[in-house]
Amino acid sequence: LLIGSGANKVVLMGHSFGGAVAIRVGVGLSEMVSGVVTFATQSAGCEIAGGLQGRPLLMFHGDNDSILPLESSEIVRAMAGTGDLRVMHGDDHLLANSHDVMLETVMHWLTDVFEL
Repeated sequence: LLIGSGANKVVLMGHSFGGAVAIRVGVGLSEMVSGVVTFATQSAGCEIAGGLQGRPLLMFHGDNDSILPLESSEIVRAMAGTGDLRVMHGDDHLLANSHDVMLETVMHWLTDVFEL
């Protein structure tokens, strides 16, 4: 879909299980992936995160996540060897209370990533 639409650079994003998918696709499509953003990601399936080879990785995780603990994102960051983990204090798995902060952060981050 990305190649067919003419995209030559993308940022992948995924929530929960989708975070692992975004990381795996990011490794597989390495030339066109400028970065990855995860939201309350799981660590299972992210074992290849080191394959991002230092590409920007922005992560959000609530410290009150009742489904996946904050440690899941910490483990993924360790596997990647890099990453900016933002802890959303008081937020749960859906990160519903952090929308404004996450949107602002991602928009600034995207500007930086696509300028690299």
